[in-house]
Amino acid sequence: VSRVVCSTDTDMASVIKDTGEIWGRLFDHRPFIQGEVTFFLREFQEKRSDREVERLFKILEYTTELKESQLDRTEQLGDCHLPSLKANVDVALSMCNRVLQREENFDSDNVLSENRLLRKKEWEKFINDMSNKCEKVDQTFQEKENEIQEFYSIVDPTVMIKPSKKLTDFILYNVKDTDGAPDGITSLHSKSKKFKKEKISNVTLKIEDLRWLNKYLKENRKTATKKIYLHELFDDSDVILPTPKETPRNPELEARIQKLAAQQNNREYQAMTKSIDSSRKFLPEDSVAYQMKQINKQLIAVAQFVFSVIAGFAFGFIGVELIVGDLDFGFRLLLGIICALIIALAEIYFLALKLNEYGFDVTSKSTKSHQD
Repeated sequence: VSRVVCSTDTDMASVIKDTGEIWGRLFDHRPFIQGEVTFFLREFQEKRSDREVERLFKILEYTTELKESQLDRTEQLGDCHLPSLKANVDVALSMCNRVLQREENFDSDNVLSENRLLRKKEWEKFINDMSNKCEKVDQTFQEKENEIQEFYSIVDPTVMIKPSKKLTDFILYNVKDTDGAPDGITSLHSKSKKFKKEKISNVTLKIEDLRWLNKYLKENRKTATKKIYLHELFDDSDVILPTPKETPRNPELEARIQKLAAQQNNREYQAMTKSIDSSRKFLPEDSVAYQMKQINKQLIAVAQFVFSVIAGFAFGFIGVELIVGDLDFGFRLLLGIICALIIALAEIYFLALKLNEYGFDVTSKSTKSHQD
C-alpha cells in the first residue's frame, strides 16, 4: 500500500511539473524575450565594433597622407602668397575707409539740410495750427459771449426802471449831449426844466435808455479822469417787472375737476354713513364668499410667483446645459440662481402691483350723488 501511495505521489508530482512546463511554454514568454534581447545586443556590439575599427583605419590613412604630402605643399603656398594677400587686404581696407569717410561727410551735409527743411516745415505747420486754434478760440469765445448776452438780455419792453437820485442827478448834470438819446433820457431833461424834483422822481426808464447810457459811459471813460460805471449809478434803483398774464382755465377741465370732486365727496360720505345706514350696512365685501375669493386670487398670485422662480432656476440649471453641452455643476448652479433672481425681481414688482390693486377699498355704486 505504501508503494502504491508513493508511486501515485511521484506520478502526481510529474504531472504537476509537466503541467507547469506547459503553462510556462505557452503563456510565459520572458525566457524567450530575454534570449532575443541578449542575441540582439551581442550582434549589435559586434557590428558596432567592426564599424568603429574601419572608421579608425580610414582616419589614420587620411592623416598619414596629409602628413606626408599636403602639409609641406600648404606651407610653401602660404609663404609664397600670404604677403601679397596681406598687401592687397591693406589696400582694400584703406580704400574702404576713404569711401566711408567721404560718405559720412556727404551724409552729414544732406542730413543737416534735410533737418533744416523739416524744422522749417514743422515750424510753419505749428504757426498755422496755432493761428487756426487761436481763431477757433476767438470764434468760440465770441459765440459764447453772444449766447450769454442773448440769454441774459431783457427783450420785454414792459420792464421799467425807477432811477435813483444818484442816477437822475448824473443824467441831468453830466449828460449834456442828448442828440440821438432815447425817449426816457430826453423826457427826463425836458421835465427837469418844466417841473419840480417831485415830478422828476416819478419818471421811469426803459432798457434802451440804460443801453444808451452804458455806451455813453464807455465813451466818457476814455477821456474823463474819473471813471464811472453803470452799476455804480444803478445802486438804489428799483426794477418794475411786468405782471404776468393770467391764462383762463379750460372750462372742460374745470367741469371735469368739479365732477371728480363731487364723486370723491360722495364716496367719502358713503364711507362715513355706512355703519348707520341699514340698507348699505352689509356690502358684498363683508361676505365670506367674497373674502375667500380675494384670498384665492392672492394665493394664485403667490403660487405663480413661486412657480416662475422655480422655472427660471430650472432653465439656468438644466436648460443651458441642454443647449450648450456639458457644464460644471457649480457653474450650472450659479446660472440657475442668477436666472431665478432676475425672474424673482420682475415677479415681485408685478406681484406688488397686483396685491396693491386688491388693497383698494371697494365702494358700492350709487345711482344718485349725495347732495348737501
